[in-house]
Amino acid sequence: QAKSSGPFELTASGDHLFFTANDGSHGFELWKTDGTAEGTVLAHDVIPGPSPGSSAYPFDLTDVEGTLYFDVGQYQLWKTDGTPGGLALEQTFPVIQAMAEAGGKLFINAGELYVAGTGLVKDIRPGPPGSQISEMTEMGGTLFFRADDGGGFGLWRSDGTAATTFEVAPVAARQLTAAGNVLFFTAVETSSWTYTLWRSDGTSAGTVQIASWSAGDLPYELTDANGILFFGLSRQAGGQELWRSDGTPVGTVRVRRFSVSRSPLAELTSVAGNLFFAAEDAGGRELWKGDGTPGGTRRVKDIFPGPQGS
Repeated sequence: QAKSSGPFELTASGDHLFFTANDGSHGFELWKTDGTAEGTVLAHDVIPGPSPGSSAYPFDLTDVEGTLYFDVGQYQLWKTDGTPGGLALEQTFPVIQAMAEAGGKLFINAGELYVAGTGLVKDIRPGPPGSQISEMTEMGGTLFFRADDGGGFGLWRSDGTAATTFEVAPVAARQLTAAGNVLFFTAVETSSWTYTLWRSDGTSAGTVQIASWSAGDLPYELTDANGILFFGLSRQAGGQELWRSDGTPVGTVRVRRFSVSRSPLAELTSVAGNLFFAAEDAGGRELWKGDGTPGGTRRVKDIFPGPQGS
């Protein structure tokens, strides 16, 4: 059986790509590459030794202006500039749940909101269970996230200080996605399972609902493509649809319907202004591309001819 290094957490920082891998001698540790075989080397053996117990398993690799941060064991925050002497333990937490960069700062969800090198930003909800932060997303140098201050979940923002950390709107935002200078998110009315699409410019007045669908219809995989939001919509009555939005009600429209699709659209990816995705029609599940118009949304190639798809 072939051996493998199992690389994961691929993250660009400075002039290198960093990742976690196992060479069979050091366990899962931090590696870097410049794209050549000679330039692919062990960056740091954070926990020396080859056994599983001596693997650091660097996780949540995040670049902040050329400095790479990562967590070890979900409680140690480390940073490196990629040089042999550039590794340092920055801080320890009871638990690190997620990290995100915004405005040149590293934000850490450790039960409450922290900034690397600064500490606790704000104790949004003192005591257990805490504010249950999630959905950390950067837009325009500001961090947006979902949190509960004890009065229910809402959309929050922070620039890294207590004074700039506050609730934007009392909406239980999900799927936060920045497209251009607009933050999009979905919300659901749980009594009827009616999903809605919202937009925000970071202000309370500028946070508004722009679309809603029938009960049970599910918007998913919100994706930025050249400043336009694309997403899939799964219809309760059957079928999948590709939608787009420019942030206005009139500009939130269906692009194409896949009436025979049994599975959601997937892998929505923007490349050079075009949206690529996997979708299913009568010809099977294949690779598609779109420019945001019905006529410009078509199958790229029938890679596996026939209804089974590729």
